[in-house]
Amino acid sequence: MAEFDENDLKRILKNLSDSKQLAFILLLCERMMPAFSKFSEDTKFDMSCYRKSVDIAWAYLAENTNLEQCEQISEACCECVPDTEEFDHALTSAALNAAL
Repeated sequence: MAEFDENDLKRILKNLSDSKQLAFILLLCERMMPAFSKFSEDTKFDMSCYRKSVDIAWAYLAENTNLEQCEQISEACCECVPDTEEFDHALTSAALNAAL
C-alpha cells in the first residue's frame, strides 16, 4: 500500500477542472453532513444555512446556474459557526469541522 503524500494529493486536485474540484469539495461536505445533522438535531443548532449552501452548489454544478446567493449564504454560514465553548456534545468538533 502506498504511503499518503499530501503534496501529491494537492497536485492531483489542482489539475482537476473547476467543476471537478467543486464536486470533490461537495462530496466531502456531504460526507460530514450526517454528524452535523445529528449534532443539530440533538442540540437544536440551526444548520439550515449550511444545507442550503451545499444544495446551491450542487444546483450550480448540475445546471451551471448563477451563484448570486452564494455570498449571502456564505456570510450567514460564517456568522453562525457552532461555538465549541457553548456546546458540550460529542459531535461538537465534527459540527465545527463541517461548518468551516
